[in-house]
Amino acid sequence: MPRPGNRKTRRQVYAEWVADQGQVPATVPVWWSRPTWVATVCRWAATEEGIAALKAQHVSFEMFRAVVTAMARYAAGRSGRNVAVTKERIAADVHRAIGKGSARTVTKIRQHILAPHGWAVEAKRGEGQPGGIYNRPSIWHLLSRAVGTLSKSLNFGTAKDPSCSNSPSARGRRKSAHTTTGSPARSAAAAAGEPDRHTRTLAAHLAGRCAGFGKVHPGRLADVLQASHLNLARWSARELLGSLRRPGLSWPDRIANPAGFLAHRLASLPAVPHIPAATTIPPRFVREERTATAAPETRAAGIALVRAAVINARRAAAA
Repeated sequence: MPRPGNRKTRRQVYAEWVADQGQVPATVPVWWSRPTWVATVCRWAATEEGIAALKAQHVSFEMFRAVVTAMARYAAGRSGRNVAVTKERIAADVHRAIGKGSARTVTKIRQHILAPHGWAVEAKRGEGQPGGIYNRPSIWHLLSRAVGTLSKSLNFGTAKDPSCSNSPSARGRRKSAHTTTGSPARSAAAAAGEPDRHTRTLAAHLAGRCAGFGKVHPGRLADVLQASHLNLARWSARELLGSLRRPGLSWPDRIANPAGFLAHRLASLPAVPHIPAATTIPPRFVREERTATAAPETRAAGIALVRAAVINARRAAAA
């Protein structure tokens, strides 16, 4: 019988369960950091794609930002993994921050907004029954997507309080959504964030030659390339493919989040491709001296040795 001092606490047992049940393949990307994830997700929510996703679920931007901030608070700092808390606890944190919130809203944001758009993945579905002492919550991992075409002027802050005053108002979002596409300011912003031709060419090569990228639009890969630290003008398509699929580095056949996986692989590459140093050439080429011609007697002795070896070989084969 184990001694009382060696017994695991309830917190230790729960942490081991989360670590075991929350395991996912290495192809699932991690986030960049807690403040970066919150700011990037909120910046995405102000784009046309994000506004449409929130509108389809009848979720306000204030509620969305409060929920993602509360979820990020429970994630592992380095990876964004293991958000293993109940939706009721997240809803309680949101209610304390903005004065409203419900478990149903948390479910809608996690299941129908974050997960379908590549910002989170459910590694383990919760189990148990209402009031059960062995209940276990769902385990979520928060992921980072590269959003290279978003306006850099949008600043949603990274404060812990979801009700920070720098959140855009609904009036500002409606105004930006109805801005005409032909306005000079909008055209200049789009041109500044649009990948150039070389970046789109690199993205097309990746989409056509990398397993798991065939079903993703090359424009999304181009956004990831543009948001990376690479000096893309110095990279050719062959050099980029060779560096991403270098020997000793596995490449999965199926990739759940191609953009996040590509961003993770690009982070390990140098800004410019590595070019091996050329072979050193001496300043002056010196020819080797020719060897002297063998004497006639030496040449005759060598020929005799070769003939004797051939005759002996034939005799051994005939015996």
